[in-house]
Amino acid sequence: MTDKGNALEDLRQYEIALELLLALMRVQTVAPGAISPEDLPKVLSEAADGRKQQGDDGAARLLFEWAQTLAQQMGEGE
Repeated sequence: MTDKGNALEDLRQYEIALELLLALMRVQTVAPGAISPEDLPKVLSEAADGRKQQGDDGAARLLFEWAQTLAQQMGEGE
């Protein structure tokens, strides 16, 4: 794949990950508390697993990173 093709695929993977993150935000907005804050890292990790199964490795990697970051930040707040 060309550099341009790689860049476009990278953008697509970010788009997929951001769409999932936005969907989670919508759920929390429409039904506050539907996902407990403690469960958010797990939910992001599960979404990452789903994207990996779909072949969206870049999106999965982003979602896993975000889940880990969130879990670490939540642990620091304790």
